[in-house]
Amino acid sequence: MDKTSFIFHTEWGRLFRRLSDADCKRLLQMMCDYAADGIEPEDTPDMVGMAFDCIRGQMDYDQDRYRSPCEKRKPSKNAGTSRNKRTRSRNKRVQKIQMYPLV
Repeated sequence: MDKTSFIFHTEWGRLFRRLSDADCKRLLQMMCDYAADGIEPEDTPDMVGMAFDCIRGQMDYDQDRYRSPCEKRKPSKNAGTSRNKRTRSRNKRVQKIQMYPLV
């Protein structure tokens, strides 16, 4: 995944409350690894693995909701960039003309 953040849903608190402090820490580390690099955990305890499976589905859904508009905007972003380059180039030409008036 290419994002630098992810949404933490408040309803996940119910899952965290059922886990020990050590398992909460492990689950949070697994979530961060998955959000940052897409790393899926291996050899997880039963409760932590089950909680992560529930959370991963929502994280994937959130990622898809984020990525879909980004993909739709990409062509218009590129068009805007080239349009801005043309405008800047034209402005530079106008500035040069104004700097060196023909007498």
